[in-house]
Amino acid sequence: MNILNKATLQSMKKNRTRTIVTIIGVVLSTAMITGVAAFGTSLLHFLIKGSIVKYGNWHVEFSDVDSSFIQERAEDKEISDIVTVENMGYALLKGAKSPEKPYLFIAGFTDQAFHMLPINLISGRLPENSGEVLVPAHVAEKGGVRFRVGDTISLEIGDRVDGSRNLSQHIPYHSGTGGETLVPRSKKTYRVVGICQRPGFEEHSAPGYTLITKADGKENTDRFSLFVTLKNPRQVKAYVSDNAGKLDYLLNDYILRFMGISENRLISTLLYTVGEFWLLLS
Repeated sequence: MNILNKATLQSMKKNRTRTIVTIIGVVLSTAMITGVAAFGTSLLHFLIKGSIVKYGNWHVEFSDVDSSFIQERAEDKEISDIVTVENMGYALLKGAKSPEKPYLFIAGFTDQAFHMLPINLISGRLPENSGEVLVPAHVAEKGGVRFRVGDTISLEIGDRVDGSRNLSQHIPYHSGTGGETLVPRSKKTYRVVGICQRPGFEEHSAPGYTLITKADGKENTDRFSLFVTLKNPRQVKAYVSDNAGKLDYLLNDYILRFMGISENRLISTLLYTVGEFWLLLS
């Protein structure tokens, strides 16, 4: 034992009260730092789980892809789960009051899609076949057109086209000279069986209100939205960079931001700043 250790030990013995207070202070400080870290971790897990309940357990959506792309993704070792939604097309919403959202967008859900993508019913029930449809409440709130459970809707369904390019839900509506056109290709009649809240995967800038029906595999379409859940969500940006190409895609930022991998730098900075602030307080 060197002289410094001996001097320290003697000082601690002579000042027992101060030594005990110091030890208690160190213990309390350690406990507070550990408690704050545990609280922060628990809070983030709570926020992530809450976002999954509201927006769905997926990390990236590829819109308007074909079956060959889906097959390729299904073989990716980085993926833990995938779900497809049939993009059946668009129909004009007659009487729509929002010029930037003039369409209804019909999406065909599989059983797996209903499980992964949360649907919050306001009234009625979920569709059980391809002749039934679920209508979101913001069609009335924002679009000014009200549908009720039991109504019958006859739609002329087609594609949004800009030149030779088909447009997806992730591309906002643009009209005027040289703008997009709606090219009809089929007619369909649906019975409204439920009213729901706006689906969490529908962006506010989307040009169509999402009507949800049951996919039966009989529709003549090879256009899908693919929702991907990765085994390691922190690799989502690299995964998109390697596989998206020129495809439109959407990151589930509602979940990713609480993992610290959001494209929104403001949110990421806020999370780290709050964490550092609590550690300083402790």
